[in-house]
Amino acid sequence: MYFNSDEKSRVLIGEAAIHLALTEQEINVETLIHQLTLMARKETSGPRLASIHAACEWLNDSRALSSQHIEELNWHNMSHDEPQRSSSDNVVRLTPNSNDE
Repeated sequence: MYFNSDEKSRVLIGEAAIHLALTEQEINVETLIHQLTLMARKETSGPRLASIHAACEWLNDSRALSSQHIEELNWHNMSHDEPQRSSSDNVVRLTPNSNDE
């Protein structure tokens, strides 16, 4: 099966996110980049290593784009009706099912 570079980046970012979730760590751009960096240090496959670096670049680019011109885009108006939330509300945590205990 053939994956283009964007698909490979998404798969690797997903792999990093799952690792963070399973180890009950916060999932955000910084922690994803850190996890991908740890994955790169252990990687021996050249093509996969290149894909990991591409995923880190994509995350860095998306972070830079998301912080540009937020006021111009009126993003603050998009959530006008929603209550203010802290960044801790955006943390994904996996909890055991009552059947798993």
